[in-house]
Amino acid sequence: NNLNDVITMGELESCGNLASPNTIYTLQNDISTSGTCFTILANNITLDLNGHNITGDRDEGDYGIYIDGYNYTTIKNGKIYDFGRGIYMKDSNNNSLEGLEIKVSGQFDGDFVEAYGIYLGNSDNNTIKDVNTSINITSLTVGHGDGISYGIYLSSSSNNILENINSSLNRGYGGGGSAYGIRLFSSHNNTLQHITANAGDPDKNNYGIFLSSSNNNTLKDIIASTNKDGIYLSSSSNNLIEGSTLNNNRNGLHLVSSSNNNRIENNEVCEGSAILCSSSTGNTFSGNTCDNIIGNCGGSCTSSC
Repeated sequence: NNLNDVITMGELESCGNLASPNTIYTLQNDISTSGTCFTILANNITLDLNGHNITGDRDEGDYGIYIDGYNYTTIKNGKIYDFGRGIYMKDSNNNSLEGLEIKVSGQFDGDFVEAYGIYLGNSDNNTIKDVNTSINITSLTVGHGDGISYGIYLSSSSNNILENINSSLNRGYGGGGSAYGIRLFSSHNNTLQHITANAGDPDKNNYGIFLSSSNNNTLKDIIASTNKDGIYLSSSSNNLIEGSTLNNNRNGLHLVSSSNNNRIENNEVCEGSAILCSSSTGNTFSGNTCDNIIGNCGGSCTSSC
């Protein structure tokens, strides 16, 4: 990103490819579409939704905004509704997503669906800030199928910052369905802070924040309630969980499968929530308010609820 590049301006009234580098595109009106809306095809593009919304038709294969291999993109200030993937980012670094609302609620076509608010694949050094996501799969056209929803999913993506995020009321569908406020897979050195992830139903396979094979992340000031697990770590080590409120979940904090050497500091795990550990060692607990620690967690509650 060269600060000496000349910035040009463009006005948008319909979906399409955005292919001019060093351009600020500004949306002029709301858009509805039955396919992918915007595809980024150059570096250093800003897409200002300008308070408007783009709306799809709940097709799993459609993207609100698609970025593959381009960097220094900014997407801001608007709403993205009813796309199977709201924002999809692959092999793309140093991007910024801010001031966005991304929601889906309704029936999807098919017998197995995975829907994402924001997806990052192999994408590093990005910032996601002031974002509200909610992905609710209410039914499928093939009634016996399953739906999995992700508010935000990071796959093999590291050194990202997620801040001031509300990823709540994410719901899957069917007996094998599940929902994740934020999920990290094989993603390291990320910072998640000031996050709210309340599923609204602890009796379903709903997770506030779910880490698998993800190390050295910082989770700070998290509010996660009414989930099966507020924060779940599987094969994830050397993470910091600090200053979080994990009340009214089946398990406030759940560590499994060699989730080792994590630091659990100054959290509140109350209102029926437990801390549960299985096959995980070397974790340290300090300053936590809680009532119930199950398994060999290697620590205790500093104070009771």
